[in-house]
Amino acid sequence: MHIKILKWLEHTADWSMILDVPSFSIHFDTGLKTFKECLEYTCHNNDFFMEWRTPGATKFLNVLQGNDLKTADQWYDAVKGYSDPKVHGEKAFEGWAMGGENMRWWYLILYRMIKMRDDGLLENKDWLHFLGTSHLQAAIQLTAIKRNLVKINPELEVSFDSASAFMSVAKGLCYEHNSYTPKRFTFVMEAAKDDKTFVTDSRPFTTPFVNKEGKTVSMEKSIIMHPTEDTFLKTNDICVRGTDFESKTSWDSLSYVLIMAHNVYQHITAVQEANRLGDARDFKKVPANVIEFIDVTNEVFQSEKPMEVIEQHKGLLNELSVAKFSGAPRRNMLEEFHETGLVDHMPGPGKKLDKPAQKELSSSTFGNLFEEA
Repeated sequence: MHIKILKWLEHTADWSMILDVPSFSIHFDTGLKTFKECLEYTCHNNDFFMEWRTPGATKFLNVLQGNDLKTADQWYDAVKGYSDPKVHGEKAFEGWAMGGENMRWWYLILYRMIKMRDDGLLENKDWLHFLGTSHLQAAIQLTAIKRNLVKINPELEVSFDSASAFMSVAKGLCYEHNSYTPKRFTFVMEAAKDDKTFVTDSRPFTTPFVNKEGKTVSMEKSIIMHPTEDTFLKTNDICVRGTDFESKTSWDSLSYVLIMAHNVYQHITAVQEANRLGDARDFKKVPANVIEFIDVTNEVFQSEKPMEVIEQHKGLLNELSVAKFSGAPRRNMLEEFHETGLVDHMPGPGKKLDKPAQKELSSSTFGNLFEEA
């Protein structure tokens, strides 16, 4: 199976992630019980990809995990060689993906950036991706980090990802508006217009209405919902199913797609505006500690003793972090999934993974890589 996955990635993707086994896997029914097992399986997968990959067919992100500073260091020390051309030559992985506490604990993030810089493992890398990080404060903070990283490597791109724009629609939510105040610096979701009595309503979908929760929803216009002043998606373009249709919702598949597109647009514009406000140092709209983070980040990268600067500002960095650290995470990823309400049940495979035997490659077409032996 490893070889099928590898060859599919090389055939399909410009960029891929290695098959890491996240350290929070121990909280699922995977058969894995310890952090060490997660790391060992990840290194096993890395070894396989490193041996059988075709350099340049797809570029790989080396994934970092860890539950606290100690385990994050253990993971980094174990996998960093896979990204070192001195060790693996042209097969060395081309980028990095930040998972676990590496993507949400700002103390650890700055600490790791300096470690990677000093190890020479940001040079000749094209991509640094932060997994599952999408809030507006992070957009400003990662921009501050990127502006310092490109001084080391002008070709390095920094990105983050989010499923919020899509998973929210599955719960009937839309991005109503974007809020820029120190107390609420975010995109705001509300229950979207979904009523079978709207099947004859030809007004714009963005027309204010009172939703099922009793809130008046006034969606901001987006290029999806309101492309021009005179053109717009009507309410019954989204609420297409009437009372004669047996379903719990007035939406069809295209309705979901259109609202997701609106959410993505709102998310992108929110990130852009957040960065403009951060650059303007607008304390009336941006939380003060986020602007302070920009200054701290610049100081860290310019200092001859960056780790001391990071330690001096540990309180601020913990304050900005999702889990509100006091030296170690207070909750795990599984708990956060359930807190969001977006994931009710995430079953694991129920048994421990077997290490697959490496099979020698033979010449074949791409299609028969997926045929059963």
